[in-house]
Amino acid sequence: MPYDAIKPFDAYKDTAEAKVWWKRFLYVAEAARWNGDMRCRNLDVYLSGPAHAWLLQLGRLRFSWNYVSKAFKEEFCTPRASPMERYYALHQNKTET
Repeated sequence: MPYDAIKPFDAYKDTAEAKVWWKRFLYVAEAARWNGDMRCRNLDVYLSGPAHAWLLQLGRLRFSWNYVSKAFKEEFCTPRASPMERYYALHQNKTET
């Protein structure tokens, strides 16, 4: 698989572009028959800037493909709520005062 089959991901893309990039990465991973370990290692190569820093802060969990896959989708592929939406979505738990 050529290196330039996937363009680097820099985290400055909107959620629609991030979803397209993620699907492209998964397509190339399937085509190249990468296992979970290889997907984690290659994801490290294709992330740049803040996205790469995000991956590094995961610590040892960055080597677990199931965790990384779920965390990437939550971090980059889900739309961000506005501050007002987050405020109105807050609720107090029974253990909080």
